[in-house]
Amino acid sequence: MNFPIPPTDNLYKFEALMGTIIVFASLYFPRVLLIELDEKVDAATIKIGTAEAELKFATRKAATISKILDNAVAPRKGISEFEGKKVVLQYSASELKGMLAQTEELERSTTISDAELVVYQRRNERLLKDLKSVQWSMYCAFIAGLIAALRGYSLWYWRIQIYQDKALKHSANEPNAAA
Repeated sequence: MNFPIPPTDNLYKFEALMGTIIVFASLYFPRVLLIELDEKVDAATIKIGTAEAELKFATRKAATISKILDNAVAPRKGISEFEGKKVVLQYSASELKGMLAQTEELERSTTISDAELVVYQRRNERLLKDLKSVQWSMYCAFIAGLIAALRGYSLWYWRIQIYQDKALKHSANEPNAAA
C-alpha cells in the first residue's frame, strides 16, 4: 500500500497543507468522540436516576416496616382494635418475623443501591471531565491548525509563489529565441 508523500519541496506548502488537515481533523474526530462520550454520560445519568429511585423506595419501605415493628409491642393474632376514629392493626408473631426478614433484605438492597450510586456518580464525573478535555483539545487543535494553515499559505504566497508567477510571466513575455 502506498501512502501519499507529503510535499517536502516547500516548507510553507507543507505547513499550509498540514494545518488544513489538522483543522479538518479537529472538526471531525473530536465530534465523533464527543458523541460517544455524551451517550455514555446519558447512560450513566439514567443509571444514577434508577439507583436513586431504588434507594429511595427501599429506604421508605424499610422505614415503614421499622415503624410497624416498633409499634407492635404486643401481637394480638391479627385482630384489629378501634381507638376512637383510628383502626389499630395488630400482627401475629410470624408476620412480625417476616417483616423483620424483609427489613434485613431492604437494608442489604439499600446498601447495594448506595454503593452502585457512588460508582455511577464517579463514572459520570469522570466522563464529564473527559468530555471537557476533548472539547478543549478540539478547540486547541483547531486554533493551532488554523494558525499553521494561514501562516503557511501566506508565507507560501508572499515568499515563493509571487516570485514564481513573476518569473513565469517574464518568460512568457520574452520572444522565443529558437523560432
